[in-house]
Amino acid sequence: MKKQLTPLMFALMLAFGASTAMAQGAPQQGNAGAPPAAQPAPAQTSFSDEEIQKFADVQPAIESIRSEYSERLQEVSDPQQAATLQNEAVEKMVESVNEEGLEVETYNSIAIALQSDTELRERVESMMN
Repeated sequence: MKKQLTPLMFALMLAFGASTAMAQGAPQQGNAGAPPAAQPAPAQTSFSDEEIQKFADVQPAIESIRSEYSERLQEVSDPQQAATLQNEAVEKMVESVNEEGLEVETYNSIAIALQSDTELRERVESMMN
């Protein structure tokens, strides 16, 4: 179950970071990765084995970042500090995805497709095991 939720959590974190970015103006990297991915994501529905493997390989790093920043955000009451932490989390996630050799748009496309494509979800899960 956790493996199925991780991509959704990443997509939510990106959306969370994007809404924060819009409220602040336009921070560079965090904002650059999130909004464009939301538009083309539904268009791509087939992914190479290499893309899916990279997606599966980056999941532990994404989960670690999400967990770390979720805890840190719970301890912050200042909205600006929270926004800063959210942007940091998004930037680290984007960096992790890019370091794996995957584009953020492709990662997000896979994450979105996982929500409705059972076969794709099973492929990702098998690669994560």
